[in-house]
Amino acid sequence: MLSKIGPSTDQLEITLIGPGYGECVVIHCEGEWIVIDSCRDARNKRPGACEYLTSINVDASAVKLVACTHWHDDHIGGLSEVFQTYKNAAFCLSGALKSAEFAKVAEIFRDWHLKQQLPISSGMDELTDILTSIRESGRRPSFAIANRQIWQSPSGASRLVALSPSDETTMQANAQFATLVPGLWTDQRRARDASPNHIAVAMHLVCGVHTVLLGSDLEEHGNPHTGWSAVVADSARPQSKASLYKVAHHGSETAEHPRIWADLLKDKPITVMSPFSKALNPLPTAEQRAVIKTRSARSFVSADLEARSIKRRGPLGRIVGQRNLRLAQPNLGWVRARTLAADPTAVWEVEYAGDAVEL
Repeated sequence: MLSKIGPSTDQLEITLIGPGYGECVVIHCEGEWIVIDSCRDARNKRPGACEYLTSINVDASAVKLVACTHWHDDHIGGLSEVFQTYKNAAFCLSGALKSAEFAKVAEIFRDWHLKQQLPISSGMDELTDILTSIRESGRRPSFAIANRQIWQSPSGASRLVALSPSDETTMQANAQFATLVPGLWTDQRRARDASPNHIAVAMHLVCGVHTVLLGSDLEEHGNPHTGWSAVVADSARPQSKASLYKVAHHGSETAEHPRIWADLLKDKPITVMSPFSKALNPLPTAEQRAVIKTRSARSFVSADLEARSIKRRGPLGRIVGQRNLRLAQPNLGWVRARTLAADPTAVWEVEYAGDAVEL
């Protein structure tokens, strides 16, 4: 387990929490805390951020921002509980979700699993639960768009800035939301995740003299006005290069852009990422792990899917063709990196626990 000693006020901390399906980032800077996205512990169903912050005795009032980068299930599980736990926190979500088109989709698919008597919940339910809580409290959410500051420390020396979505991205997302509205004769009861991910909020954090790049699930598909192409080409974006990178989209090739490494990151940064087990080819692939490792000073993944795989023999082995089987939902893993925020010579001290490993 990780040490239960919290960071000192002068330390910057980035903690990535993730099982084989799900992701959450917890940040400490200048005595304040930020929670970005959410995932649940498979054992007790509690949000990983709540478990972690409780374990190091963080007062709920110290959490100043809860952010939702996008509404896909693997980034939003338990986020409504996180928001309700940290009542003093502001709430921020992608600017693409401000549209009337998204509001219509949210209303149509709210509580779809209850209507179908299913034991699971969708990301849409989590998000609409949060929005309902915000309306009832009289507070309003903020919306992240490219180059908008979404948090600033009391001293003004530290800030969190959204790098996406771009204007073009928002327009494309609105068009996609319209396609999610089911037709009159369809039996669709669930809002399907759109691909590519047009709305994910990548973020640029400056804390003291250090910079962190948080890639969310932002993808790259060659359009110069969307995805990472829009980020790297934007002269108005923050210019400091990051020494720690939360790798975008679980290390997928669809989140690769060479200028991320050339323009947004220092040479040989620390890299951290979460896996994605619910795919035909789980992410990151062995090839992508190798590429990311060669570009990094050190690289970590919050859950090692390969280590959790087993080979079945006997009748079951014959059925699956002797192929390895993986646990669909490994235990939580934690990767925690700390450094002195005001010291330009300070290095990142990294520790990990649970199913997390260093590559």
